[in-house]
Amino acid sequence: MKIKLLLLLFLTFNTKTDILPNVLQKYTNSVFVCTGIASGTILTHAIEINCINGAFRKIYGIEENGILADHSRKFVIPNCVAYYKPKNLNLCEIYHKNSISDLADVINKVDKPITFVLASQFPDWTDPKKNNFILYELDQIKKHRIKKHIILIDYIYFGNINLENLKNKLLEINSKYKFKFEDGGHLGKEKDAVLVAYFK
Repeated sequence: MKIKLLLLLFLTFNTKTDILPNVLQKYTNSVFVCTGIASGTILTHAIEINCINGAFRKIYGIEENGILADHSRKFVIPNCVAYYKPKNLNLCEIYHKNSISDLADVINKVDKPITFVLASQFPDWTDPKKNNFILYELDQIKKHRIKKHIILIDYIYFGNINLENLKNKLLEINSKYKFKFEDGGHLGKEKDAVLVAYFK
C-alpha cells in the first residue's frame, strides 16, 4: 500500500503539464474535454472556472493510465467539488480509455461546441522515442458533427509532429480557425507551449 501511494505521488508531481486557469478561462464553452489528465490538475482548473463564470458545465476527462484515472475519479473530483461547491456543474466524468482511439466515442453524444485540452502527447520519461499521436485525436474531432470547437494543444514541441502539421490538421477541422500561443507546459511556466485554435 505504501509503495502504491509513493508511486501515485511520484506520478502526480512528475507527469503533469498545466494550462493555468488564467489561460483556460479565455477559451470557454459549456463543455470541457481533456485528454491525458495526469494528476487531474486541469480538471480542478475547469471546476474553478465553472464557479467563476458558469462555463464548463459538463467536464470529461480521458486518461489511459488506470491509476491516474481512478485518482481523479475517487479523490481529485470529489475533493474539488467539496471545496469549490460549484452550482452549475451538471456532469463530470472520467474515462479510463485511450484517447488516440476512443475520443470519438466520448464526444459523440455531445451536441454543443467543446473546449478541448489535448495533452495526451506529453513526453513519456520511460520511452523517450515515443511518437506523438496528436493527429489521431484531431482526426476524431474532425469527424464530430460540430465544427466550432476551441482546441488547446499543450506541449506542442514534443515528438514527431511539427507545428505546420498541427495547424494544417486543425484547418481541416475548420478553415476559419485563428491561432494563438499561450504559456503552458510543465507547471504552466513554459513560454508559448500551448497552441490554441479559436474563433474571433
